[in-house]
Amino acid sequence: MTLDTDAVIENLIHDLKNAFPYAHIGAVSPGGKIIWDSDAAPFSQSNKEAFPNKYKSITTVADENGSAFYKISLPLRSLRINIYIPVNIPCDVLTAGKMAESIIGYSNAVSMENELYSRQRNVNMLLERILHADRNDTDVYTSLLAADLGFDMSVKRVMYVIRFLDTDAEQTKNKQMFSLSVNNIQAAVSSISSQDIAGSFRENEIVICHANAGQKSERDFINILKDNIPSGANYFIDIGPECDSISDYPGYFPFVSESLEFAERYVKEGRNVFLATDFLAEHIANNVPKQKLEHFFKRELDYAAKTPWFCETLGALTENNMEMNAAASSIFIHRNTMVFRVNQIRKKLGLDPINKDSDRFRLIVFYRWHENT
Repeated sequence: MTLDTDAVIENLIHDLKNAFPYAHIGAVSPGGKIIWDSDAAPFSQSNKEAFPNKYKSITTVADENGSAFYKISLPLRSLRINIYIPVNIPCDVLTAGKMAESIIGYSNAVSMENELYSRQRNVNMLLERILHADRNDTDVYTSLLAADLGFDMSVKRVMYVIRFLDTDAEQTKNKQMFSLSVNNIQAAVSSISSQDIAGSFRENEIVICHANAGQKSERDFINILKDNIPSGANYFIDIGPECDSISDYPGYFPFVSESLEFAERYVKEGRNVFLATDFLAEHIANNVPKQKLEHFFKRELDYAAKTPWFCETLGALTENNMEMNAAASSIFIHRNTMVFRVNQIRKKLGLDPINKDSDRFRLIVFYRWHENT
């Protein structure tokens, strides 16, 4: 099937008619053939285009009875679609034009995809669209694509990202493991829920938007993911926030992507499952302007300048979850020395990183920012 066949044109007109039931819709082929949404052509030949051109336009025209219409004219490959909306219908014609363009673009993509690619290609296309916010027609186009694939985008989903790590010596092997993992995970999650969206993203990541709805605990779901990744693969899993609507996905994904970069440095220590929120301090330190942080952390900066052990101690406490025995061992000092240093921090800065959550978070953000300046 090609886009120039009457069947494809008629299907497209049908989709547009569903969106604009009050409008007259016609398509013009390169040879001047015109297909209308009804047998009664509402416009004379002089108002019909003999051939399509590449420009989009919105104009005002009149039918043979003198009634006024907005004419939205849009190109589609070798076709031209004309939508005639009565001016007396309450309608934002610019919004209507964008919506029509999204429907046409979607129909074009799907008609090509059905012929050339599998359903999974369209799922990957959906992921590409929901994870990026730099498209003007994201919501309309994505809703159409999601509906065609059977996904309800109002369902709450948690975002999981699996990143595979390449080594130069085993690059080919890792690519094979990645491809096998994609296929295994897609099959596994689709058997859990028809509303799970899973596919490959970039060259080394699998994104799963998991609609849990109480079926599996987080631990059980992670175990399912791990069971479907070949033994010997080098990877880690990052768990993002819950998405409630289409607009949440592109909003949260940059935060998850940034947390992947922070998480990667801990993989060598044996960890391979992380929460994106584990790196909230790093995210703040990386994204708040330097001048604001310098002002906010003036006391800590002054104390660090005259206390050589301050940042070393914060680092040890941060990397060891504020457990003083482990923190002391990690920098080869006695526990009593660590206790003394923590007491000095309490006395000089009025901050208690061991017993007060707000103080702990403040000092972690300071440490993450200071270590990268």
